[in-house]
Amino acid sequence: MYLFRQILVAAIALAPAATLAAQSPLVGARIGIGEAGFSGSDWETRSAATGAVFVRFPLHHPRASLQVEAAWVRRGASRVGDPPVLGGQLSSARVSLGYLQIPITLHLRLDQKLDWPVHPTVFLGPALALRVSCGYQSDLVVAPNPEADCRSPYEGQLARPDVLIPFTQTAPFDVGGVVGASLAVPLTAGTQGLFDLRYERGLVAVDPGAPGFRNAAWSLSLGFMRRLGR
Repeated sequence: MYLFRQILVAAIALAPAATLAAQSPLVGARIGIGEAGFSGSDWETRSAATGAVFVRFPLHHPRASLQVEAAWVRRGASRVGDPPVLGGQLSSARVSLGYLQIPITLHLRLDQKLDWPVHPTVFLGPALALRVSCGYQSDLVVAPNPEADCRSPYEGQLARPDVLIPFTQTAPFDVGGVVGASLAVPLTAGTQGLFDLRYERGLVAVDPGAPGFRNAAWSLSLGFMRRLGR
């Protein structure tokens, strides 16, 4: 965790020093799937979809670029079985969170010759996310609404209303970091296919009822990008 924070701080410190080149930026989109969970917990991961549009700005260094994304990401985790979790309050639960996320990442090309058609890249940077949805399901919530909206009052929906339910005060945002690698391959004239593998880690507690829980996820995406003006 300490090393991840140090990498994130370094990326933030380097970003203002980067200057944009005169070359036109690349625009693109990607869509993918991966696994999400809560770091600091023994909850099980769950599948997590993601999708994004982005602009990649070339910098004066020929191997460096700065990418700004507008992404939708799914987060969450599940726990089923005995022993109970969260201090004995729950025996099964599932949390599903949706975020609008803005990652800003510094990309560095690794190919030995810049004119190679295939471009391997590593990247890292900060990410700010705004929570837009939250679904919560447990054995404490009874029909006809077994999956309650985390933003809604739980009165009249609980099998045990005397128990403090986690994820009823879910944090409205998250701040974290992204690290990963990508591979760009030629498709057509001016268009490149994109393979994107990344790991993301949140630094904000998901909910006061579970203070050690923070978002963590990896994903593999496919996409494309094309230089503006071509």
